[in-house]
Formats: sequence, C-alpha cells, structure tokens
Amino acid sequence: RFHDDTGINVEFLFGGDAELRERLASEGADTQADVYMTVDAANLALAAEQGLFQPVESQTLTGAMPANLRDPHNRWFGLSMRARTLVYDPDEVDAQQLSTYEALTQPRWQGRVCMRNSTNSYTQSLVASLIAHHGFDRALAALARNPLPAVVVVEPAGTDQRSTDALASMTQRLEGIAGVDRAQLDVEWVERLFALLSLLERAVSAVGALLGLGVLLIVGNTIRLEILNRRAEIEVTKLIGASNAFIRRPFLYSGLLYGLGGGLVAWALLAVGRWALAGPTQRLAAAYGSPFQLHGLGGEATALLVASGAVLGLLGAWVAVGRHLREIEPG
Repeated sequence: RFHDDTGINVEFLFGGDAELRERLASEGADTQADVYMTVDAANLALAAEQGLFQPVESQTLTGAMPANLRDPHNRWFGLSMRARTLVYDPDEVDAQQLSTYEALTQPRWQGRVCMRNSTNSYTQSLVASLIAHHGFDRALAALARNPLPAVVVVEPAGTDQRSTDALASMTQRLEGIAGVDRAQLDVEWVERLFALLSLLERAVSAVGALLGLGVLLIVGNTIRLEILNRRAEIEVTKLIGASNAFIRRPFLYSGLLYGLGGGLVAWALLAVGRWALAGPTQRLAAAYGSPFQLHGLGGEATALLVASGAVLGLLGAWVAVGRHLREIEPG
C-alpha cells in the first residue's frame, strides 16, 4: 500500500535489536536506514541514548501521539501497544489466584517466578507499565524490594591471565564496599576461552608455517621445471660468457612475481570469505549480546601479506636456481 501510494520502494532488514543497533552505530552517517522499528519502547530509548536517532519534526505525528507515547525530543514514536499475558497450566494454577502481574507479588509465588535480569529491556518495560498503570508510589509499595537495582558493569581492559587474577581480587574488594549487595564475576569461562584462544593461535601459527613451506616448495619446483625446459638456452648463454648472476636474474623475477600473485590471490580469498561470513557471524554475536564483527585486513596487514608472499616466492626461486644452475655446464 505504501509503495502504491508513494512509489517509494521499501527494503526491509530484519535482525535482533542489539544487532541492528550495532549496525547503525558502525555505519554512522553513512547508513542507508531511514526507519528503525522494534517491539519494545525500552529498545527505542536505548538507541536514542546511543545517539542513533535524529528528531523528526512532524505535526501529524506529534498531534496523533500523546506525550507519554513519544520521545520528548521526537526521536521516536510509539505506534502500537502490546498486551503482556500470563500463560499457566490451569491444572496447576487457579485462575482466581493469578490473573494479574500484581498477583505475582503475593507470598504464595515467592521462589516460583523466573524473570530476566533487571538490565533486560522487557523487565524494565514491565515495571514501567506497572508504574504507568498504578502510579509510582503504589507500584513500588506492592514490591518487597526494588525490582530494578542499580547495576554497575565493569569491563576489564586486559585480556591475559594476569587480568583475570586481578579481577578476582577486585571482586573481593568490591564486595567489601558499603552499599554493594553483591559483586559477581564468572571468570572460569574467561580462563577457558583464553586457553582455547592460545591453542588456536598456536595452531594457526603452525598452519601458517606449513603454508609458507608449501609456497617455498611449489615456487622452487616451478622454477626447477623452467630451468630444465631452458637448459639448452642456459648452456648457450654460458658459452658466450654469461655469468650465473645474469642467468639467475630472470628466474628470481619469476619467483618474485609468483609469490606476489599468490599474496594477492590470498588477499582476495580472505575478502570473499569475510564477505560471506560477515552476516552469519554478526547474527550469532548478536544472539549472545556481543558487538563482535569480522573485519577485513587493514592496509598494513594487506601490505604484509603481499610482501610475505613476494619474499617467499623470491626465496624459493633463489634456492631452486642456486641448486640447479650449478649442475648445468656447457658440454
């Protein structure tokens, strides 16, 4: 209908809220997105705080939307309302005992309710809806304790084993600070991750060394075949007084070009691989609440890759020429 009325083509991009916010933040002013839609106002408020939205000056929107259903600076507007429902087994729960969210505050449900943590946007929206319906004082009076306690998230700057040891010590100090109810640190999975990353780094280094050796052998064998194919030409060249350095030079150039071409092909394969895996990787990271993204090789890394290929090609050619050129003598 919108396309028929305006002639404007609309392209939809679906994803998790964290994934889409991370994409908007990474694209910055170059983003092609025009409208961001989500199912919860807390996500809109979070995106607005991150500076991802621009205000919209529209008398139609401001006239149709009550002030409590839009951002004070017109950065987002609430276009729909959601009904939050309670799902239960009627054989286990009496409908008269559990017909509202407020009923969950009764003693009979203590220890039987499982909810997301206080930093989750849906939990915040649920408490906000109770406050909007009953008023701030009445809503909080029905709760035994603050459902949204202040949470301070500390992100470590280091990523080595010593950092995890320091974090464990810092956690103990934080627990002793007045006003801190609990300091939580799950460091076991971090240590396992670091151990796994260290193992993977060594494995990648070993594979890289084997690939480098493979380049030397392949280029060396290619140059050896070229020398054998041009044996007669080399013998004639030596008869007229050409030095080994003169004869060696074109083969070294060939090895250099082989290595250079191999480095460029490797860079192209990495670029294609990153392009193919970027989307799935970003969706997987968003599912775990991580902003992780695959990045391509920078200028220095690309230059190092191509230069390494050229050096390996030159070295392979040097070894092959030095060995086989001595075996070729006139007569």
